[in-house]
Amino acid sequence: MIEHVLRGAALVIAIAGLIDPSVIVERRVPPVIELHGGAADEELAERLARGLAGRFRVVPAPVAGAAARVVLRGRLPAADGLPAFVIADAQRLAIAEVHAPTRAPLHGKVPVQVRLRPPADLAGTSGALVTLQVDGMIADRVAIDELEPGAGVELNATLWFTPTAARPHHVRVIAGGVHADALVAIDDTPWHVLTLDPRPSWGATFVRRALEADRRFAVDALIDTAPRSAVASGAPPRLADAVALTRYDVIVVGAPDGLDDADVAALEGFMRRRGGSVVMLIDSAPGIAAQLAGGIGWSERLSPAPLTLGLARGAGAASSGVGALRASELAVPATLPAGARVLAVVGGEEEGGAAGDPVIWQRPVGRGRLVVSGALDAWRFRAGGEAGFDAFWREVIADAASAAPAPIVIDAAPRVARPGQVVRIDAALRDIVLQTGASVGAATETRVEARLEAVSAPSAPSPPVRLWPDAPGRLRGHLRLPEAPGSYRLVVDTDAGTSSTELHVIADAAQVEAVAPAVLEAWAKAQGGALIPPSRLETLGAALDAAIPPQTTSRRVHPLRSAWWIVPFALALGGEWSLRRRRVAR
Repeated sequence: MIEHVLRGAALVIAIAGLIDPSVIVERRVPPVIELHGGAADEELAERLARGLAGRFRVVPAPVAGAAARVVLRGRLPAADGLPAFVIADAQRLAIAEVHAPTRAPLHGKVPVQVRLRPPADLAGTSGALVTLQVDGMIADRVAIDELEPGAGVELNATLWFTPTAARPHHVRVIAGGVHADALVAIDDTPWHVLTLDPRPSWGATFVRRALEADRRFAVDALIDTAPRSAVASGAPPRLADAVALTRYDVIVVGAPDGLDDADVAALEGFMRRRGGSVVMLIDSAPGIAAQLAGGIGWSERLSPAPLTLGLARGAGAASSGVGALRASELAVPATLPAGARVLAVVGGEEEGGAAGDPVIWQRPVGRGRLVVSGALDAWRFRAGGEAGFDAFWREVIADAASAAPAPIVIDAAPRVARPGQVVRIDAALRDIVLQTGASVGAATETRVEARLEAVSAPSAPSPPVRLWPDAPGRLRGHLRLPEAPGSYRLVVDTDAGTSSTELHVIADAAQVEAVAPAVLEAWAKAQGGALIPPSRLETLGAALDAAIPPQTTSRRVHPLRSAWWIVPFALALGGEWSLRRRRVAR
């Protein structure tokens, strides 16, 4: 009986192999998950990949055919309908911004402005100690006693350091167990300032003296003392020489009522075509120069006693470490032009309803800016223990000069990064960017070559740096940094000259968390996802299952084509033959 069964089994296998039947099989396909920001938090990325292994296929880059994406405290990618989940901790102190000047003078105090975002559950109960490290050494500390309650409340602190070497300095801000890095390049090249007086002006004279006493500025002066005579210091050009004006960052104009139509047009062209700044020091009715200010009306305020001018909130570099201005004669605009930003106002304790009147303000003009001072006689009160005339104007003009673009502007973000991290590069060719009517092809007509050089890192083959036209005079690209920590220099060569910026590769580099958790949560919900804190990372798998429809694939399978069928076929034949031999032998 057993012989017949074994013979029949072998016969069935043989016949099935000849027929070669097929069946349709459905199998579950592990969905592909895009992982964004893994380079900024490798440990969290590894935890996530281990937790999703088997059920999902995690790809640390944008990929076609992805079913969902996970963002690790990084830049939010473009929304394209994919379910998105953000891994971020809203219950801890975060560094939202570290603002340090990308260019600073040697031996001068450099401000590092920090914006902190307190956790919701800690607000109002604790403080924060903010520490500034420069090249690994503690340079400054600021204690914030109490975190104010309320959603969206942020804390601001300013820390200082004094550079003693003309090289880029690695700046690290530490607060509440987290840190963020930045790079400050120390450049001892002075800012070039032209002071121009159509007639002698006391205000412009003392502003010029304040700048000449500061080694950060190289000042050329031209004072028209009479219709046919002038006093010059340095080699100042006339306003009609637009090419010569491009070497200046700022033009300070005293007595602007002496300007004519050609002068006003030249100053406006300097701001629009050069991207420079003009500082207009009014000492009487501005005359035709009022066109630069937007054609606004003016009213004059007189006070028997000098009024104190307070720095306006958010006045920029001028708001740190400068004294107060005083003036008794003020020229106040009837209305500020669109885009204007107030730098100084009449103090809050003054009488006569003048408190809060804008006296010194600025407005954008093209890529440049116009700074207007209505403190007509502030120079008279420049002496005294509380006077801040010199310091105020030095910082206002330094802020304006630093905003004037160089012939080649390189912006790399982040400048302090981890090994292998991708850095975004933006390059702008000033003369093409500010050229009116430039076409996109203008960016490609100029020779542009970029390379990465090791400064204090092991010598190794440099990765290729490719920049592509993005807009007239603007180029964009991405660079994957080397794995070896150290300092590198990114060099861009063009027909207009050569420019460079330094990048630091550090194993534990960290960037700011610029986007608030509430924004991250709203963005994730809009994409059909959610905000998940790192402490609840184990819930991400279930959330992905709920957001992603099951994915299966159908495949036609020929089972008898498997080589494993030879095993039961051989066993059946061998068993039948063995039993038959025993029966015959008996």
